[in-house]
Amino acid sequence: MHIRNFFNHSIDEQYQLEFLRETTLLNIKRGRILASVVLLIEITLLLVNLSFINQPIRVRYDFAYFDYGVMYMLMIEATLVYLYLSSCAYKRIQQGINQFTDIQALMVIYITFIMSWSAVISLFDQRLYGSVTAFLTTLVLIPFIFYLKTSLQSIPYLVSLTIFIVGVPYYQSSLTVLIGHGINVGIFVILSWLMARILYSGYMKDFISRREIDRKNQLLNDINQRLNDEIMLRKEIQEDLERANRELKELSLIDDLTGIPNRRSLDNFLNTEWKRAIREVNSVSLLMIDIDFFKLFNDNYGHLAGDDCLIRVAQALQGNCRRPSDFVARLGGEEFLFVAINIDEAGTKRLAENIKESVQRLNIQHEYSKAAPNVTISVGIAVLEPSISDTPADAIKKADLSLYSAKLAGRNRVGA
Repeated sequence: MHIRNFFNHSIDEQYQLEFLRETTLLNIKRGRILASVVLLIEITLLLVNLSFINQPIRVRYDFAYFDYGVMYMLMIEATLVYLYLSSCAYKRIQQGINQFTDIQALMVIYITFIMSWSAVISLFDQRLYGSVTAFLTTLVLIPFIFYLKTSLQSIPYLVSLTIFIVGVPYYQSSLTVLIGHGINVGIFVILSWLMARILYSGYMKDFISRREIDRKNQLLNDINQRLNDEIMLRKEIQEDLERANRELKELSLIDDLTGIPNRRSLDNFLNTEWKRAIREVNSVSLLMIDIDFFKLFNDNYGHLAGDDCLIRVAQALQGNCRRPSDFVARLGGEEFLFVAINIDEAGTKRLAENIKESVQRLNIQHEYSKAAPNVTISVGIAVLEPSISDTPADAIKKADLSLYSAKLAGRNRVGA
């Protein structure tokens, strides 16, 4: 299991794009430093090579000045092209253009060229002193500069190693030296490839750790923000309560006719309970109640009978209050509002049916009603779990729309 995980590097999907962007930018920066150093070295070697090739007395007559000069020029040209393209790629990433696949291909091509170039130089060196130092140097250097996944990192190793293995018998005739080269290069390739995997895996783990720390810090900040919001909400509630107490001393909160809370009392209660519901994540159920065809009742039976009807209906509504948090108020005219806290939608519908039936049981005669021979009510309901962006007015409007649907459906019923 551990070996399979070592070869199959993976990262959570939520971090993949960010990880790819970070490693690509880092590879471009490191690659440009490497390219600048390589450019300086190759220009120096080319100048030295040119100075010796024009000398009447050479250091060594069997030294292939032309071959090495061509290789130096190839490296200089390739490096200049890489510096230009990598600079363009870096600017595109900074501008938000995420062409990571193309940029990775550019890095792999440049790395493959460097390692293949060093393999060819080591082949040339076989004619002089049988050294593979150039090839081994790149095998050691490349893993410490570039962070690439296994599939991409393997390409330059396979290409350069193939060039060296195929070409070395043509340049080195000593079987002993060939065996020594094979052992040394094989060991360096394995160690270099493993080192590349270890460094890549370590960088990935470090990246994930940093992101997890950032995520937890953000979570902690969110919790602190919520705590601050709750503190502010508590302060607002406290201020609202103090303001409500002051208003209680100045204004009557009871409806003169029915003896139940009036609209002002309802507003104070609803604002307080609304904020409490937000804090404690409770639901708020509103039941908008209207006496069916009350104008006809009032016109035909007289205002005194109408007032008596309102009083008896209000008492019936109050009789359905079963908990301290239940609240009923007269909105005005023949409209009432019943408020219940922390009841689900099914419970709210049952409560509405009970209220409707309790009014019917009053048996107040109403021969002018088109809904029934006695006084009935229509009920609109709204059930919400308030958030900071919601207001009591939104809930009242929803309950009013439900009441409207009940009236359209024939009255004496609970709206949808």
